[in-house]
Amino acid sequence: MPGFVSKGAQQRVPGPLQYYPVTMQTMSLQLPDELMARLATESVSRRVTRSQIVEETLARAFGTSREDQHVSCYDLAWDLIGTATSLPSDIATNPRYMEG
Repeated sequence: MPGFVSKGAQQRVPGPLQYYPVTMQTMSLQLPDELMARLATESVSRRVTRSQIVEETLARAFGTSREDQHVSCYDLAWDLIGTATSLPSDIATNPRYMEG
């Protein structure tokens, strides 16, 4: 069974893949329709889950934002990796492309 955090889990489920880096618990939340629509729109435009937006917002409100932590170039560009489809496949190794 692959690793995952089950609903309401107190511990990680063992396995090769872990969705969350730490143990998380599930929470239900009631929102007005307008706020839910804004949350859905934001999650689509940023290409993240609604849970990630709620987590970031709560972390900022409580002063424990991940923005305070070190962010690598990979963290900033992970969603862009592999998206350039019109470039040659050997661009990083072919000396011809390294010329000015």
